[in-house]
Amino acid sequence: MFKKLKFLIGITSLIIFFGVIDSNAQGGLEQVANEGIIKVAEPGQLADTLNLWGDVRNPGRYMVPQGTSIPELISYARGPIGLDTGERRVKGIEAFVLRYSETEGRELVNVFRFKPDEPLPRELRNFVLQNNDTITIKVQRKRTFFEALRNVTPFLTLIITGVLAYDRINN
Repeated sequence: MFKKLKFLIGITSLIIFFGVIDSNAQGGLEQVANEGIIKVAEPGQLADTLNLWGDVRNPGRYMVPQGTSIPELISYARGPIGLDTGERRVKGIEAFVLRYSETEGRELVNVFRFKPDEPLPRELRNFVLQNNDTITIKVQRKRTFFEALRNVTPFLTLIITGVLAYDRINN
C-alpha cells in the first residue's frame, strides 16, 4: 500500500507543478507605465474623460473626442487581451458601462455581450459615451485542463495526506 501512496504523491506533485507552470505562462494584465490621462483628443477639440478598466492592453483614464463609441475606445487601448495573439480560448467579451445618475443618485450599468467572431451588436456601436463614464471589459475564456485541475488538486492533496497520516499512525 505504501508504494501506491508514493506513486499517488508523485503524480499529485507533477500535477501541481505543471499547474503552476501553466498559470505563470498565461501572463496577466500588462502593467502600463503611462501615468495620468491618455490623451487621444486633439487640443481644442471637445472631449470626454473616460475610465477604461479590465482586460485591455492599456487600461487607464482616456481623454477622447466627444461622440467616441465603445469599440473606438477599446481600439485606443489596443484591444482586448487575448485577441491580438489569436488565442482560441476567448469565447466572449463583456463590456460594462457604469454611469452615475444625478437624478437617481446611483450608478446605472449597461451590459453588452458579444463574441469576437461575430458582428458587434448595434446597441454597443450606437451607445453614446458621456464624460466620467467607466467602461470595464471582461474577456471570457474557455477553461483549460490545468485550470480545472487546479480546482481539484487541493482536495486530492487533502485525501492523500489523510491516507498517509492514517498509514503512519497504524504502522
